[in-house]
Amino acid sequence: ANVAGTLRYTPPEQLAGQPDGRSDLYALGMTLYELCALQPAFNETDKTRLIACVRERTPPSPQNLNGRCPAHLSQII
Repeated sequence: ANVAGTLRYTPPEQLAGQPDGRSDLYALGMTLYELCALQPAFNETDKTRLIACVRERTPPSPQNLNGRCPAHLSQII
């Protein structure tokens, strides 16, 4: 996939060539995820595998990775 921007923050719908209003919200969510979990939602370094993760997987709860992340914030993310 040829996408503009940082692949780690690219939403599934944009990877499918159909960006919409959710795209910015997804990127914000991934930023908040990293701040709370203290790691990326998908810690894949290979581009192809990272795209597959974004399209097919749900990341673990930020609170599961960092117990200091409040439960209500983890749910929002």
